[in-house]
Amino acid sequence: MKKCTKCKQKKPAAEYNKGKSQCKACREAVKAAWRLKKRQEAKGDISAHEYGTSKLPEGYGIERVTQHVDSAGNLKQQWIKSVADKKERLEELIAALTETFEPFRAHALKIKKPKGARESDLMNLIPIGDAHIGLLAWWEESGESFDLQIVEAIMQQAFDKCLAVAPKAETLTIFSVGDYFHTDGSKNATSKGTPVDVDGRWPQVLRVGLRILRYAIERGLETHPKVHVKCARGNHDSEQTTTLVVALSMLFEGNPRVTFDEAPTKHHYLRFGKCLIGLTHADTGKLSELPMVMAVDRQQDWGETLHRKWYCGHFHHDKKIDHTIGEKHGCTIEIVRTLAATDAWHKGQGYRSGRDMKIDTWHKEHGHQHRSIVGITMLEG
Repeated sequence: MKKCTKCKQKKPAAEYNKGKSQCKACREAVKAAWRLKKRQEAKGDISAHEYGTSKLPEGYGIERVTQHVDSAGNLKQQWIKSVADKKERLEELIAALTETFEPFRAHALKIKKPKGARESDLMNLIPIGDAHIGLLAWWEESGESFDLQIVEAIMQQAFDKCLAVAPKAETLTIFSVGDYFHTDGSKNATSKGTPVDVDGRWPQVLRVGLRILRYAIERGLETHPKVHVKCARGNHDSEQTTTLVVALSMLFEGNPRVTFDEAPTKHHYLRFGKCLIGLTHADTGKLSELPMVMAVDRQQDWGETLHRKWYCGHFHHDKKIDHTIGEKHGCTIEIVRTLAATDAWHKGQGYRSGRDMKIDTWHKEHGHQHRSIVGITMLEG
């Protein structure tokens, strides 16, 4: 046994290199600390070098810079990676979409307001779990099949069954928790470029996605005096969700019974009496921080409400965080299930979850009052 001069513990001789007084663990810790210090110094030493002399294209900024310097610190080589400014790119996308869909403005069918009394103190809310419209699954690989025809059939049935059992409320709110589409365009990949299995070409996927949500809105107008729609941006469809909202808002323009939240943000909020309800995909930040995000973003609403909840997606399975977080911060966080099947990659990774759609009923004074669940086994096709 030999005593280490750093940690002062006696350890077997095998823990020491020849002639060394410190044990292996302590030597590794010293090396790790030295490497960390060097990395931090390198991150801080950016003002010594200019990032090139050429001007970046309009709408682009610097994403990453790689520099090669000699022993004296002189710059020898430099690689600059540029990236499109996301905010500016999104604004350009919205403008382009508005122009594209202009001929279809206010062309939605006029639907008569439902007869009979409706409770103004009640609101029905359907949180659409990650729909992944366009996802392709083959039953021999995944144990279940999924394509454009299947997703349209089961989602329309789910909306019908949810609305059939809903109380007679004045308002229907439709939340899409993100990843409504499986891809973010024609490259059959997510927003970050991850390849995925897709059924059909992108125009086909877009049409089906628009038809599904249009169907939900029209069914909502048949059963409720008012319909409100919010769609969160996911990690699969960050830009295509903007397409969805712009197209549908223009289609239903002129119908005062339908309203849309068109803000291209990651966090959305809805105030209903003494209820404050949040919507986000939950692919950024920590779930445990969402109550404080709500409290900061909506300070006055937070102080004036008693019932607070987040509807989130991304994880696909039921996951309630309402004990350690909810009771501590006065806010419930729920991960919403999806009706989408599991594709081959996720099946191979061991991901499993139930499939359903829910409809919740909220009361202005008393909060969440009622829930009906439509499971996948209740749907045909």
